[in-house]
Amino acid sequence: WLAPPTAAESLERSLRAGAAAAGDAERVVRGAKAAYAAAVAERVAAILKDLGIVETSAMAAVAMRFCLSSPAVSTVIPGMRSIASVESNVRSSDLGGLTAAELLVLKKHAWDRNFYA
Repeated sequence: WLAPPTAAESLERSLRAGAAAAGDAERVVRGAKAAYAAAVAERVAAILKDLGIVETSAMAAVAMRFCLSSPAVSTVIPGMRSIASVESNVRSSDLGGLTAAELLVLKKHAWDRNFYA
């Protein structure tokens, strides 16, 4: 016959199991974040290719112009940390919204991320 564990022994076992579970959860989350980041990078590369964009830095300009493509949007206020970013954003906004052809290209890249469906 074995005596039941003391409260201290039970607590120690729970803490060890919790630490192991937390470590497992952290590894799972880290792996999920890496998989998500890889999926996003893959999609961005496909968009750049389909739009004929060589420099990945041009993606910010495309994003701004996409926002400006909607008739309901008259102003986009992006975050900027340098004079170069300000100048790039001004150049992008001066171009106006994307063309109808560019919007059609982007439409095929729509990413349905509705996790509730």
